[in-house]
Amino acid sequence: MQPQALRGMAQQFAVAPTVMLTLGSLPPARLKLASWLFNLMRILGGAIGVAFGRSPPVMQEGFPGGATTN
Repeated sequence: MQPQALRGMAQQFAVAPTVMLTLGSLPPARLKLASWLFNLMRILGGAIGVAFGRSPPVMQEGFPGGATTN
């Protein structure tokens, strides 16, 4: 539990400056669309990163329940 709490606190220090750098200089009229696009890319990047990070171990160990890729 403690490593997750530490990682969560550290993430807050990384996310806020990134958002400010990305969206801070935009005019208010464009901020709504830019915020939407920024969040979409953040979520997609996390999902793709998890998928690619998990794929090699699954291919080596096999899928749960004995399923195969062939």
